[in-house]
Amino acid sequence: MNIRKKITALVLASGIAAAGLISAAPTASAATCYESRVVFNKDAGDYYLPDSPTFYKTTNQCADINISTNMSRDIKVCFYKSDYSLNYCQANYTTTTASQWTVIASDVNDGVLFRFRFRTSGYSQGYVAR
Repeated sequence: MNIRKKITALVLASGIAAAGLISAAPTASAATCYESRVVFNKDAGDYYLPDSPTFYKTTNQCADINISTNMSRDIKVCFYKSDYSLNYCQANYTTTTASQWTVIASDVNDGVLFRFRFRTSGYSQGYVAR
């Protein structure tokens, strides 16, 4: 590559990075969200996390409901009303990747009650950020 093409490529890459289209690190809000994570251990035989009658509640730390599992799992979120009755469950499962954060529900309001619904009842452990 000649020097003119190298300079042009460098200028374009710098402009894209300056415009915020390339990010080298997670945003501060994502970092804050994951720092507020809680550990979970789902027993074999259970499909829901946490067990009834307990619920998770979304916080202002995260805009999304995130989970990191010890192995790949199919998971969806069930949302509950303030009187603890079921509002609805997501229609589709999301597949997680072991030891990576996965968004299961996006743009969820603060203070919403929810539980995870696993497709299988096998043991699972990991982290929840909400």
